Amino acid sequence: MIEEWQLAGFWGPRGESDQECACRWQRFFEKLEELGSESLGGWGLRARSRSAVRELAMEQANLANVVRKGQTTAEETGYVFGAWNRRDAPRSVGFSAHCGVATSVVLNVAYLTLDTAGEQDVRRWAGLAGAMMRALVEAWEPDWGFFVTNSLRDRQQDREPRAPAAGYVTYLARGRARAVPRNLDGRIDTTAGDGALISLVEPDGGLPPAEKVLRLARTLRKSGSFAPAPLDRPHL
Repeated sequence: MIEEWQLAGFWGPRGESDQECACRWQRFFEKLEELGSESLGGWGLRARSRSAVRELAMEQANLANVVRKGQTTAEETGYVFGAWNRRDAPRSVGFSAHCGVATSVVLNVAYLTLDTAGEQDVRRWAGLAGAMMRALVEAWEPDWGFFVTNSLRDRQQDREPRAPAAGYVTYLARGRARAVPRNLDGRIDTTAGDGALISLVEPDGGLPPAEKVLRLARTLRKSGSFAPAPLDRPHL
């Protein structure tokens, strides 16, 4: 059974141009390529059929052109764009972003969708999740992020609108990281910009029971780290 995982980052209003979004996109893919996984390269633009998918040139000018074509109906709601690594499941990886949103109507987001067909695939992605999240943080500067299955994310729907969700890897920008309890059950590393990267992943890529993620979410909600995203700025 193919199970889809997501590695994502979210942030509040931050109006940006097509060039600025393209610069972040280029940096993100360059960071992913440095991780040495074949599944995180060979990108192409999504199309209606596999035969119509064409290679995505990584030059910033080309990426800016792709971003520009994803202009939403209103300038303040930014651009929607994405790519695909042109591989079949369980090696398929998709990338999507909504960047340049300057209003509180929707959140800005950048995320990878990762297919898995068994424990070996899950361990492979879990082992890379921390490094992939760092790449996302350095490129997109989100307010918060996670590495989690879609089903486990959906089990946290009792949270407030615009509030974070927890994952096996959870990222919190500086304003949220300040409220993280010192005795938190999980490994906490500091990221660029004094954010916090909280990992429940074992050194061999093993994962704890889902209840541990839900318990982490309750703890961070209680501490204030999971306050809803602000309506007037990118970060809490």
